[in-house]
Amino acid sequence: MADISEDVHDSECFSFRVQRDITQPLYFRIIAMGAIAAGTDVYIDEIAIVKGTQLYKGGPYVAVFSGVTAAVNEDEWTLTATNDRAGEFQEWFNRIFDMAGKGLLLPSSGSGSLIPDTLIS
Repeated sequence: MADISEDVHDSECFSFRVQRDITQPLYFRIIAMGAIAAGTDVYIDEIAIVKGTQLYKGGPYVAVFSGVTAAVNEDEWTLTATNDRAGEFQEWFNRIFDMAGKGLLLPSSGSGSLIPDTLIS
């Protein structure tokens, strides 16, 4: 997130999951993670919450919508998806138990697998 003490405009995007069977209203709350200086104006405009569409079974969810300028038919987007299952163990476990088809993945971190590949070699 941008430093809230700066006098700049900023755009932020993020995603989150909710239960599939929600039957009650869903509320969205914005919390400032730091003190806002006295006399500072904070403006929030154009908040959009949309349901993502899964590109393929076990794949990522995406949602595309226009911003300040409306989208037109000639607009193009390029989406690059890389399926890094973080090592051979992840890949073999996926192949044997169809983890992607079930929407599941074994634990991993941003830099690799938490499960050593030596378990299968």
